[in-house]
Amino acid sequence: MKLTIDDSIHDKFHSLELEDDAAVEDLKVLIEVQCGVQVDEQTLVFQGSYLQEDSSKLKHLGMRNNDIVQLQKAVARPPPSYGGMGMPVGGGGMGAPAPAPAPAPNFLDQMMGSLGGAPGGMGGGPPMATMDPLSAEYQKALEERIQQNNIDENYKHASEFNPELFVHTTMLYIECKINGNELQAFVDSGAQSTIMSHQCAERCNLLRLMDKRFSGIAKGVGTSRILGKIHAAQIQIGDVFFTTSITVLEDDKIDMLFGLDNLKRHKCSIDLANNQLTLDEGKVAVPFLKDEEINCDYVEEAKEAMMNVDKNNNMPEDEKIEELLKMGFEEADCIRALKQAGGNLQLAASILGNM
Repeated sequence: MKLTIDDSIHDKFHSLELEDDAAVEDLKVLIEVQCGVQVDEQTLVFQGSYLQEDSSKLKHLGMRNNDIVQLQKAVARPPPSYGGMGMPVGGGGMGAPAPAPAPAPNFLDQMMGSLGGAPGGMGGGPPMATMDPLSAEYQKALEERIQQNNIDENYKHASEFNPELFVHTTMLYIECKINGNELQAFVDSGAQSTIMSHQCAERCNLLRLMDKRFSGIAKGVGTSRILGKIHAAQIQIGDVFFTTSITVLEDDKIDMLFGLDNLKRHKCSIDLANNQLTLDEGKVAVPFLKDEEINCDYVEEAKEAMMNVDKNNNMPEDEKIEELLKMGFEEADCIRALKQAGGNLQLAASILGNM
């Protein structure tokens, strides 16, 4: 049986696994080991009711796989005071019934307090304390809280143990020549065809060879008009010339993209271990350009995209600096990088990683 423990003491969620015939006392021992709360300091609540009998089987209490049990800190109760007859004061005399136990405290606000910033609130919706715990609305809100908690834990883990994951990845460009004109070609094995902008084709004196019968529309991440195709052009990579076919696009965002058609035709391999592109079964090798060597404006486009992804990040600046410090950077560098990135945490981490 797998249970989720809503630890209101540490404001965390824990996932525990027990045998199907486990008792309450077994659950408490496992919580002590996994959550660090001693058995005598635990108060467990399931579906609004206290779990008071340690010997009770969990399955007899109605617990099923993936159910949620709340963990609260046990409140020490003062010992009863006795009157002259040795009876507890307020007991009502011999044989009088004991007072009914106090109802379970409302833990909905504690559970959902971090949602939406309002106690028990979520995104401007009704307070959780006013919801029926068995309603679909409450269950949906609780599911979102658990999911967000998992996302936050995943982010913290990645920031602490794998800070390199937040560093910007340099795209793959190589230097080449066409008719004596130096170019930087973007190597993209995900593109079906090799393409070139109209402006670049004109600069390389290739428009005279463009076959307009192959005009059309190129569709991928976006769309662009195809002006035609150059069936055979000589491209120099390193000291060797290769014959390539090139599709000419109206879009001028990128000079040249070396696509899968010519990667396969010339038996190329993308060697990331040695940061190079090999052609003709390894006989020719050309290094990929470093970030600072690339003359394209894709870096600025990447920065703009990252800003759009994180534009709703309202984390205070001191918390952003703290996150960057955890990655091992100096405080002065963190402040400078955040300023350059316009407050964008991921972009600042990328800047620091490339320093």
